[in-house]
Amino acid sequence: MEERLQETRALRLIVSAWLPEQESLIRHFAGRADVEFLLTGIGPLRAAAAVAHRLARGDVAQVLFVGTAGAYDGQACPLLSAWGVSSARFTDGAAALGCSYFPATKDASPFEEWVAESVESEKRRVICVCPPSITRDETTAVALAKFGELENLEIAAVATACAVTKVPWQAFLGVSNAVGPNAHEEWKAYHAEASRAAQAMAQAMAQALAQAAIPGGGS
Repeated sequence: MEERLQETRALRLIVSAWLPEQESLIRHFAGRADVEFLLTGIGPLRAAAAVAHRLARGDVAQVLFVGTAGAYDGQACPLLSAWGVSSARFTDGAAALGCSYFPATKDASPFEEWVAESVESEKRRVICVCPPSITRDETTAVALAKFGELENLEIAAVATACAVTKVPWQAFLGVSNAVGPNAHEEWKAYHAEASRAAQAMAQAMAQALAQAAIPGGGS
């Protein structure tokens, strides 16, 4: 039964929180029957529910998340640069500051982690920290920066849905702002360009995979 289900998985699902993060890719993949787009809405709960609902059909072979992110270190991850995600860590400011923790079988942890599907080029890959809300406080941002380079709300939720349904995932992010008190104003000014940078990286990766079989979809 499981083998037959794997054979029917042929779709690549491109996921974003809102439309500007997909527009270039929608134009690029227009008319492709093997590519589908999903908008989840902003935030981890909406993302988890939307992706889990779609993956329950059993026909998705791979999920690509495309979006924007804040950078904890603007020198390491400059404004408008694009990055692939090696893993997503769900946490919050309280856990990062040592005021709370995630229960585990053996040891308490300050985060929960999901690892992305491996890709050939590892040079542009970062760990994404995924709190439930955007960080504005500088002290909290410094604490969260110990866990990763970028901040995005949805990726860990998307990765959770993928883990439950055993669908591999990748994520591509454009840096739209520095994490901190000016994040929202910077995001409003740069999110469009950052979205295009992330989409360009995702498009290049999709083209590189075009000659190979989609995971679980056969050759």
